[in-house]
Amino acid sequence: MNSTFSTWPWRRLVTILVVAVLVVYWGAIFAATHMPPVHLPTRVPYNDKLAHFTAYAGLAFWLTLALYLLRPFRWRWPLVAVVIAAVYGMLDEFTQSFVGRDMDVKDWVADVLGALVGAVAGLIGFLLLRSIRRWLLPLPSDALGPAKESLHG
Repeated sequence: MNSTFSTWPWRRLVTILVVAVLVVYWGAIFAATHMPPVHLPTRVPYNDKLAHFTAYAGLAFWLTLALYLLRPFRWRWPLVAVVIAAVYGMLDEFTQSFVGRDMDVKDWVADVLGALVGAVAGLIGFLLLRSIRRWLLPLPSDALGPAKESLHG
């Protein structure tokens, strides 16, 4: 039995679920940010910037998890997720003008700050998931190699 996270039998299911949540979540962000102004509530009970921050924190969280599950472990994946979210946020702000909404640089700054927080949370989430897997499925005794004799001898 290999001890790497990639051999975890549930990894495929977890990866499919994470990618599915990412696609649905990203689609929801697109739909919400491209509603014409007449369909938006006249009084939003929360700050618009907080909504941008939260939405992009979630996007970067799911992006980071997906990158870690789909690719070999690299410390750069949170940064990649932030860059993807930041570029998408810029495009999102630009394309909102096509549905009669305003482009706002402050919204984009909130997007990027949220993405930073979400990417760090995604990294922590992946490391926790990997630690749980290691706790639930410890290495078999024959994987210890030469250290086995010193432990059992």
